[in-house]
Amino acid sequence: LFDTGTSSFIDLMRSDADQLIAQEAISVVDTGFGSSAVGVSGVLSASNSYRVTLPNVRIGPVRIKNGVVEVANTPFTLVGTEMMKYMKSIIDYPRRRIYIIPLSDEEIEYNAKSPNLGITIKDGNLVIAVLWSEYRDKLSIYDKITHVNGVPTGIYEMCDIVNGISLLKGDDPKTL
Repeated sequence: LFDTGTSSFIDLMRSDADQLIAQEAISVVDTGFGSSAVGVSGVLSASNSYRVTLPNVRIGPVRIKNGVVEVANTPFTLVGTEMMKYMKSIIDYPRRRIYIIPLSDEEIEYNAKSPNLGITIKDGNLVIAVLWSEYRDKLSIYDKITHVNGVPTGIYEMCDIVNGISLLKGDDPKTL
């Protein structure tokens, strides 16, 4: 499912991932705990999260090699807006078709830097939503984040996650 509301590359549905792991078609590269998904139904309950390597995948004519993606507790496997950096998509409503045009003939080796923790909003505060292996013994999910790079955090609403919280914008490392 193409999801323009998610900025991720691919969020692999848990049941799809479980099946592919059992078939040894993909491998787990990291394990986390928490819930980073927020939708109309609210924040999903906390559970184990996984990052897996997709050794060879095609989405239409777009080829992906050794892409590391997250497994999500979503009802569908989602293709997010990050994938749109590598292709154009044309929606033909009258014929009920989607055309995918790769921007390059080369295989995509998607190796985006993955954060060590996920952040969400709970009771107006920034909190830890997901912890990956490096921080699982040092922090807990729902720990309150009081400062980012020495700047006090504020009170936020859930829509601020969608619009982007200015303290968290940019690719530079953040100190919490």
